[in-house]
Amino acid sequence: MRVAIIGAGVAGLAAARSLQNNGINVTLFDKSRGPGGRMATRRIDDLAFDHGAQYFTVRDDRFRRQVHLWLQEGIVKEWRGSIGSVKNGTVQKKSVSTVRYVGAPRMSAITRSMSARLDIKFKTRIIDSHFDGSHWEITDENQMTYGSYDALVITTPPTQALPFLDQSPALKREIECIIMQPCWAVMASFNRPLPLSSDGLFVEDSPLSWICRNNSKPGRPESESWVLHGSPEWSSDHLEKKPDEILPLLLTAFFEATGLKSVKPDFAKAHRWRYALAENPLTQEYFWDEENRLAVCGDWCNGSRIEGAYLSGVSAAGRLAGLPDALQKPAPREESMRLR
Repeated sequence: MRVAIIGAGVAGLAAARSLQNNGINVTLFDKSRGPGGRMATRRIDDLAFDHGAQYFTVRDDRFRRQVHLWLQEGIVKEWRGSIGSVKNGTVQKKSVSTVRYVGAPRMSAITRSMSARLDIKFKTRIIDSHFDGSHWEITDENQMTYGSYDALVITTPPTQALPFLDQSPALKREIECIIMQPCWAVMASFNRPLPLSSDGLFVEDSPLSWICRNNSKPGRPESESWVLHGSPEWSSDHLEKKPDEILPLLLTAFFEATGLKSVKPDFAKAHRWRYALAENPLTQEYFWDEENRLAVCGDWCNGSRIEGAYLSGVSAAGRLAGLPDALQKPAPREESMRLR
């Protein structure tokens, strides 16, 4: 059995490893230069910024078991930074009962580990797919065709997944209503520590929704570095602006929100995440079209969290691992959709 997976983020990597562990041949395709999607770290000289996903929490025992293994391997550590919220310059601390984890020495350490020994074709943008009733073929932007695969798994954001679902209209209707919100992120470093006691703050009534002292996380460079995330609404309103236009706006919002005196950073750069967070995430873990041997999964399926993305991929792989029987006798069309 051969399976193609489009997207090498957390969901795609989790699905691939689970399938490979069950003896299934898997190939992943991703348009980026490396794995991880928003589990990314930007390294510039001696600086490092987790400019996508900031941390993750654990609620499900299935994910808890995996995190325990990561902790043993040293690629995940607990982040014990001081977390709070800020509104109009007033800071309130959050409960310390929430355990937050980060990749070590950077968020991308997790997906680097997950991608080990997987067959991944990076810098490969898949633009078309076709199912002939028995096998899938997929085509990249250079008109190179890959195939044939017994099943296809799509783990991209919904907007990017829709073009692959023409042969599965019922599934397409299910996910075309999902709205993905953008996020403008700013990475900034300073030549001295800023006089702010909190390491992470949820921001209210501001263009920002989150600010974080990145160097407070375990294993990071000691240089004072911050990551600022624009709110979904503000990021949507400024979606098509250039990074150089975003920088002064969000840096100003940072100092206004915290009440700190404005300080010019030694380094600052903006990055746009076009599909960062589902406005209306679904609660099921994946979608499955049995007749077309097609699975769709991702963080937007299961709560827009890292844990949700991981479980979405693993659950889709679990359904696929039992696919060989279905290869001989596809289910009737009206029974082909499986929502878990």
